[in-house]
Amino acid sequence: MKSKKYIIPILFSILLITSCKKQPASSMADYIGIDAAKTAALKAADVPANQAAFSTAGLDNKNGAFFYQIVFTENGTEHRYAIDALTGLIIEESHNPLTQATTSLVENETSFTIQETPVYLPPETSTILPSAPIAENIDANTALSIALTHAGISANEVSSSETDTEYEHGKQIFEVEFTTLSGVEYDYKINAADGTVISFDYNAESLYLQAPSPNTGMISEAQAKQAVLDRVPQALAEHIFIELDEDDGRFEYEGSLIYNNIKYEFKIDAYSGGIIEWEAKLQNH
Repeated sequence: MKSKKYIIPILFSILLITSCKKQPASSMADYIGIDAAKTAALKAADVPANQAAFSTAGLDNKNGAFFYQIVFTENGTEHRYAIDALTGLIIEESHNPLTQATTSLVENETSFTIQETPVYLPPETSTILPSAPIAENIDANTALSIALTHAGISANEVSSSETDTEYEHGKQIFEVEFTTLSGVEYDYKINAADGTVISFDYNAESLYLQAPSPNTGMISEAQAKQAVLDRVPQALAEHIFIELDEDDGRFEYEGSLIYNNIKYEFKIDAYSGGIIEWEAKLQNH
């Protein structure tokens, strides 16, 4: 039962959001850490640590997937790596002479393997739920800023937001809802005691309302599964339940996946491969 409702204005403290974004790793205890990411990059490049000069080493995210961006030079060559923050797997790498290394790994859309969707997710982002406490006894403003940071959404991208307080199994929970200017809806449940994300839901149905043209082709089931695997890197395709369905004249793939104690449910546009809905929830909540 909801005991109290807070209507949060969009123009809340920019300082609060900025401080959350500067230290994303503080809420991600399961991440491998920057030192391990650098070690993985050096090992993959077969470069001794004493011969590498690091220019970039930090946590970043794209479409809700967090990764470490590692850039270092060695013997006239620049090595760039994107390393999954949870698994330590190498997502992307490139090696270029210094005279040609001018493009950021995150900006190099032609080679980056994390797929784009019509809008920022995470979560896609972000499908990874923080497992470590962020703070003690957070308030509604902090809950909203945690949700925005987790989704990779800035305050000026939000058209409306609302935060409610409810109780589940005797625990106080903040339910945070916000909508972006493009009409995408996010719904988060955040533990009021420590700021951990219990679940989140992403809905971009408003972007896929038009019926497809007669000549529009559809992606295969394997491609739809790959869109899921791009967001949950260590899962296996055979563990994904998926089926083709029709909704208001459009076909979509609908399914679920349970991996690492998190249940994912999703809908994928059968024409573009874009994520229509994505929900991740810890199984023990």
